[in-house]
Amino acid sequence: GQPSLQAAFSLAVRRAIAAAAGEGTSVEDVSVDLWAGAAIDVSIRPPRAGGRTAEEVHAALVGATPASLSVALEEAFREGGAALSAARGSGGPMHVGEIRQPPSLVSPRTDAIFKVCAHGAWLEQNTRDWDGSQGGTLTGTAWGYKHSMQEDLDIVNRHSELMGFDEE
Repeated sequence: GQPSLQAAFSLAVRRAIAAAAGEGTSVEDVSVDLWAGAAIDVSIRPPRAGGRTAEEVHAALVGATPASLSVALEEAFREGGAALSAARGSGGPMHVGEIRQPPSLVSPRTDAIFKVCAHGAWLEQNTRDWDGSQGGTLTGTAWGYKHSMQEDLDIVNRHSELMGFDEE
C-alpha cells in the first residue's frame, strides 16, 4: 500500500543523503519529511563523539550537487528492492532537479522550531483554502487541502514538544 511505498522511498532518500554526507553518517542519523510537489526536507543528527565533526559533514553536504545526489539516490533506489522499483514504473532514472536550500548547521531545537513555524503556516493556508473551496469539497477536488492539513498538523504536534520552551 501507499504507506509502505512512502517508507521505502523515505529509506532510499535517507540512504542517499547518508552516502552524500560521507563516512560516519548512518541512515539512522538522517530524517526526512516528504512534502507535496516532490520537495524533501532533510535533517541529520549531529555526529557522535569520536567521529567526524559537524563541520566536516556540513562541508560534504554543501559540496553535494544535484548530479551527485541523483547518482546516490539512484543507487539507494536499486538497494530499495523490487517494490520500490516497481512503484517507480518506467519513468527513467532518478533525478534531483535542484537544491532549494543549502544545508545549515542547526541544533535539534532550531530544526523543531523551523518545522513548527513552516508547517504551522502551511496548516493555516491549507485551512483557509479548504474553507474557501466549498464546491470542491462536494466534488472531491479539494480533499488535497484536508490531507495536507492533517500532515502539517502531525508535523507541528510531533515537533512542538522538541522546541524546548517547556524545559525548566
